[in-house]
Amino acid sequence: MAATGNAELAAALARSHEPAIVVDGGGRILHANRRFAFSTVSRGRTIGRHCFEICHNAERRCPGDECPLAAAWARMPLRRAVHIHRTAGIDLLTRIAVRPLTVGPSATYLMAFRTLNHVSAVPQGSGLVGRSAAFRRMVEQMDRVAEAPIPLLIVGEPGAGKEIVARTIHRMSRRRHEPFVIVDGPVTDASLAGQDRVLPHLRFGDLLGRVGEGTLFVDQVLGLTLFQQTMLLRLADAGLNLGRNVRRRAGSAPRLIAASETRLDALPPDTSFRADLADTLSIYPIEVPPLRDRIEDILLIAESVLLRLSVVARRAWRLTPAGAAYLQERDYPENVRELAYVVERAALAAPGDELGPDDFAFRDACLESGHAAEDRGRKPLRAHAGPGLGTRSNG
Repeated sequence: MAATGNAELAAALARSHEPAIVVDGGGRILHANRRFAFSTVSRGRTIGRHCFEICHNAERRCPGDECPLAAAWARMPLRRAVHIHRTAGIDLLTRIAVRPLTVGPSATYLMAFRTLNHVSAVPQGSGLVGRSAAFRRMVEQMDRVAEAPIPLLIVGEPGAGKEIVARTIHRMSRRRHEPFVIVDGPVTDASLAGQDRVLPHLRFGDLLGRVGEGTLFVDQVLGLTLFQQTMLLRLADAGLNLGRNVRRRAGSAPRLIAASETRLDALPPDTSFRADLADTLSIYPIEVPPLRDRIEDILLIAESVLLRLSVVARRAWRLTPAGAAYLQERDYPENVRELAYVVERAALAAPGDELGPDDFAFRDACLESGHAAEDRGRKPLRAHAGPGLGTRSNG
C-alpha cells in the first residue's frame, strides 16, 4: 500500500480512544493500534490475520447480518453491533462500531471496540446476562441510548426483565452515581407521587427531590392517572429541553424511563392515555425479548441464579447434564421471572448440591397441583432474585 495510504490509516487509528483496527472488506487486518493488541492479548502477529480469528478464534467471519461487514449494511455510514469477544480467555460482550474509510473494490473500514462492563456473557451474581442474538440486539439498543438526553420506553412481557434493563441503562450512563427511583403505577403513595387533590405540585416536587439528577423508572405506565401522566410529560419535556440546550449540563434534570407490556405508539384511539406522552415516550422504544426467543440464555440465567443464591445460602449448587436439558426443554410463560422461581425452589428443596430433572419436576408438580399457588404471583426473594428481576433499592 502507498505511503500516503498508510499515513491516513495510522492517523485514523491514532484518533481512536478505543481498541481499533483497520480491515479490508474480507475482515483482513491491515493496521491495529496498541490498545487493540493489548486488549485481545493475541499470540503472534495481528497484521494480515482476520478480525474473526483474533476476536472469535473462528475460521470464518460472522454469518449474515451478525457481521458488521455484511453486504446488508453496505450503505450505512456507521454500523454498530454487539458481539461476544474472547479477551484474555474470557467471553465479553463488546460493542463494535464500524466506519468506512475508503470505498470501491479496495474498501477499508475502521473498527473500534468497547467492552460493555454492565452486561455479561458468563454467569454472574447480578445484572443482565445473555449471549443470544436477541439479547445482543437489545444490548446494542441500550448502549446506543444510554447517554442520549431522551425519555425511554421499555416494552416487554411480564417477567421478561424490564426493570433490570432500566437499571442497567442507568448504570451505563453518567448518572450511575445518582439515585435510581422506582415508581409502580398506578401510584397512590403520598410519599412518592401524591394524589390529584392534595397538594399535587408539592408531592411531585418531593418525588423529583428524591430522584435528583438520577433516573425515575415508572413501571406499568399505562396504569397512571391523567394527573400523573401530566406530571410525567412535564418531566420528560424538561429533560428534553435541557438536553437540547448546550449551555446546560445534559444530566441536570432527572431522566424518565417508563415500562409497559405494549407499545404506546399503537394504542387504540379511545384510550385514556395521553397521546402526547405516548409520542414522547415512543421516541426510541426498547423491546425486551421474551425467554422463548432466548433459548440459549436459559442455562446462563439459571447458573447466575444459583450463583447469587449460593452467596445467601452459603451452598454451592450445580446443574447435572440431565437437569440442564430439562430446563432448556421446559416452557416459561412468565419468562425470566418463572425461570428464577423454578431454579430457586428446586435448589432450596434439593437434598444435595446437584440439581437433576427430578428436583425440577417435583417443584413443577407442586405448582401444577396448587401447592405453591399462593406465592406464584410474587417475585423471588430480593436477596437472590434472578437476572432480569433487579432490586428496588437506589443506586
